[in-house]
Amino acid sequence: MYFFLVLGIITLVFYLKEKINNYSVKACAIKSLASVFFIAVGVSGWYSSLSPNNISILGAFVVLGLLFGLLGDIWLDLKYVFPQEDKIFTYLGFIVFGIGHILYITGMNIEFYIPGNILYLIIPLLVATISVAGVLLLEKPMKVNYGKFKAIVIAYSFILFLMTAMSGSLAIMHSFKNITLNLIFIGGIFFIASDLVLSGIYFGENNEKPINIIFNISLYYTAQFLIAFSLVFLGV
Repeated sequence: MYFFLVLGIITLVFYLKEKINNYSVKACAIKSLASVFFIAVGVSGWYSSLSPNNISILGAFVVLGLLFGLLGDIWLDLKYVFPQEDKIFTYLGFIVFGIGHILYITGMNIEFYIPGNILYLIIPLLVATISVAGVLLLEKPMKVNYGKFKAIVIAYSFILFLMTAMSGSLAIMHSFKNITLNLIFIGGIFFIASDLVLSGIYFGENNEKPINIIFNISLYYTAQFLIAFSLVFLGV
């Protein structure tokens, strides 16, 4: 698992160097390889946690979610390589990332929700709704313009905030004693931070600076690693 992590970090460095210099199919391929290594971290972590008494369903949902994240990486990078197809690649990227977060939400509830505690489901829905309202209210103060992508931004933001709030709610339900939930919750926070930077790059003006790209990618892969690494602690 740590071998895959090291390979992922090394590949990520090469990706950043390539992307900062040039948006290309090569950069997209290198990023995809980095994502494969982080998926391998999740798979190996899940495998290490398996035993006759612990066959966790969450592991399958998280690995599938990471695979959809890989697809999102490909689509969102290709929007720069083929700018004439910007709209379709942007939509595909948002959609597959959204599906990934839905898989996390589903897996967490199947694995960790204790029936009868409906409040722990309602509060994340309220938090997600309020957070999306905040995203819309801050559009002008953040100097971004979602334009034709506003509907998909709203839908994706709701799902992302819901995933993070749900993992936090379930972590509270289990008194923060479940390491898997704790790591997914922290990963969700990093995901939100990454996407806030990304929204400035995509929908702001003159924000495609190397420092913003490095910041966004660093936050994103930290989130992916934390979510993948959380599978090591299934059944602990």
